[in-house]
Amino acid sequence: MIGKLQRRLVLITTGVIFIILFAVLGLSAYLTFYTTYVREMQILNYLCENEGTLPSDYKDIDVSDFDTNIRLESFFQLRYFSVTVGSDGETVNVDLSNIVSIDNDEAETMSQSVYMNGWEQGYYDYDGVRYVYSTRENEDGSLLVVFLDDSYLFESAMDTFKFAVYIAVGTIIVFMFVITALSRRALAPIIRNMENQKQFITNAGHELKTPVAVISANAEVLEMVNGKSEATDNILSQSERLTGLIDDLIALARVGETRDLRLEPIDCSPLAEDVVKSFENVAARAGKTLSREIERDVVINTDSHAVRELMNILVDNAVKYCDDGGEIHVELGKRTRTKGMKLTVSNTYADGEGVDYSKFFQRFYRADVSHNSSTSGYGIGLSMATELVKSFKGKITVDYHKGMVRFTVTV
Repeated sequence: MIGKLQRRLVLITTGVIFIILFAVLGLSAYLTFYTTYVREMQILNYLCENEGTLPSDYKDIDVSDFDTNIRLESFFQLRYFSVTVGSDGETVNVDLSNIVSIDNDEAETMSQSVYMNGWEQGYYDYDGVRYVYSTRENEDGSLLVVFLDDSYLFESAMDTFKFAVYIAVGTIIVFMFVITALSRRALAPIIRNMENQKQFITNAGHELKTPVAVISANAEVLEMVNGKSEATDNILSQSERLTGLIDDLIALARVGETRDLRLEPIDCSPLAEDVVKSFENVAARAGKTLSREIERDVVINTDSHAVRELMNILVDNAVKYCDDGGEIHVELGKRTRTKGMKLTVSNTYADGEGVDYSKFFQRFYRADVSHNSSTSGYGIGLSMATELVKSFKGKITVDYHKGMVRFTVTV
């Protein structure tokens, strides 16, 4: 249980750090690429306004015209070209003076693609190189298309982003090791409190058994001297119930501990037969019918004592809470055709429609809200059954089907 709590703490804290880091990383990447795109568009618009070229003397460029932080030296790094397409779709002019990786045919192909599709601005991938482009319609009806080589800026931004991702992943890995090492210390007060609680319940249970045994013995002596009476019957009955409650509390305190399960292939069929037989007389005395349908050779890798205890709890619960004159049915078979186990224990329960069965596995929960003591039990058994099923990695569910409460265990 402590191990599960520790793993959950590590996973939750790591998950939170993961979400925060990648949210910040994603926002940073978005802002980086968006800022780059805005800067490129401003440069392209400037080129379009100046007939697709920069002034021969870069000092004539007024950087105050740009909203983003651009220095004059940045213009020396630009690789761009422009194409003018006439109103009839024919190429009028190609200016490749500021780029060497594109020839006339390639420039015409790219500009014709932009012209024919009616694109105004955006990204254009050509032969593995990414360009950003913008257009301007001239007074004579021709179209000026300016392409700016974006590969350098894009790759630089991508390298920065990849480096940040590597740092984030490394940070998460280091954090997982650190939080794993420190989680035990963080959980120490909780672990200590749980251990103290279990120790208190165990010690108090053993201490309470002595006065309860004395009270029961004295009541029996009074019966022997004065004969049976309603008072002595009540004392003995309540003493027996209190002893049962103490035993259940001690068992419940221990069931959550790490159990030294002896895992081995176990044939559950004879175990189920023994458990059902042990409850046949109990059910018959209560005027209830106990039936079974047990398949042979239902073998699973588990602990025999844990499985027997689980079956005892479920059948005992079904007998206790079955309607008067009702039926209890135990069914055991393979979960699939060849392996696993499926155990179903059901009992008739006329008032079961609309009951919140999700609460049945809570400790001390009883469907009888009045807590009437006419039916023995303390709402502990099913909680213990849940812990037992978890100990051998099974699953337990409860539902209401055709007038019967049905508990199903699959392993």
